[in-house]
Amino acid sequence: MKTSFSEMDAIFKRTKNASDEFMGLIMPIVEASVDDHERLYWHHIYEEEEHRSDRLDILMPKIESILNNGGEVPYSQHEFVHLLQDISIEKFGLHNFLEHLDLSLFHFKGTEFEARVTEMREFTYA
Repeated sequence: MKTSFSEMDAIFKRTKNASDEFMGLIMPIVEASVDDHERLYWHHIYEEEEHRSDRLDILMPKIESILNNGGEVPYSQHEFVHLLQDISIEKFGLHNFLEHLDLSLFHFKGTEFEARVTEMREFTYA
């Protein structure tokens, strides 16, 4: 079980950093939007990633605590079920992040950001 939590920890750290970087890339787009449609579109994506980041800020210390405890889950059955639910929600968040990267590639095509977003997309998919 420790191996599973180690793998999750690595995935969550990697994608948290990528999500933070991605939000930094799209915030100028939100701020420079020329119409409401563009602003709402990018703001919606930004907000979803912001909420995901907040969830990861709560989940990641729980995973780190388990790893620091030798892989033992120090929670009651009820708390463990909540942990599994949080992990499941993050799996959905990771799927959304992948879609956000795919959508943003249409905007970033031919720009200096295309290679980095493509790289984020590839390791998120992996």
